Amino acid sequence: MLSNMNLSPKAIRFIVEALEFRIAAYHQQLELEEMNEDEISDIGNDLMFLDALVE
Repeated sequence: MLSNMNLSPKAIRFIVEALEFRIAAYHQQLELEEMNEDEISDIGNDLMFLDALVE
């Protein structure tokens, strides 16, 4: 869906900031919460995906 959209620079900045916010929240969650290995793995996979999108 997004591939067919022409996004303004402002919209792109907004999306990048939202991704960076989510990445920071995941890092904080990993530091503060006790999780099992599956949850840690899921968040790690999500982090890698989001990091790739931001780059």
